[in-house]
Amino acid sequence: MRLNKSSLAVLVALGALTLANQGALAVGPIPIPGEVLVSFQLGQRVQVNKNTDGVHTGITALDVVLDRHGVTDLESAFGANVDKFADPATRADLVRHYLVRHDNKVSNDALIADLTGLDMVASAESNLLLPPVLQKVALLQVKL
Repeated sequence: MRLNKSSLAVLVALGALTLANQGALAVGPIPIPGEVLVSFQLGQRVQVNKNTDGVHTGITALDVVLDRHGVTDLESAFGANVDKFADPATRADLVRHYLVRHDNKVSNDALIADLTGLDMVASAESNLLLPPVLQKVALLQVKL
């Protein structure tokens, strides 16, 4: 029996789902403890200052939350790539998304709750990791 690429991708996906149903591996995205993605309201500017005292923004309410949760890093989710977009509206949207790293390696829930309680925050959620088996399935589908 000869398999084409589409059939192979379907078989790999079915095999992964079968193993997952047997408890052998996780199927969905896995939250990364200690990493939260936060999106500020459109137009909200955040200047990050890192020093030995931690991460500070000069925005009191935000700094209190960052200190309370032992935030070790607050960096732009898109970094220097923002400048590669000519459209000002696109750049304005991209600069409001940040990756927050913190000391709690068990759960992100408390930090997410405190961040979403701030008016300046549009959303906050755990950063997610796609399991390797699904990464391979996604790559197979892209190559087909």
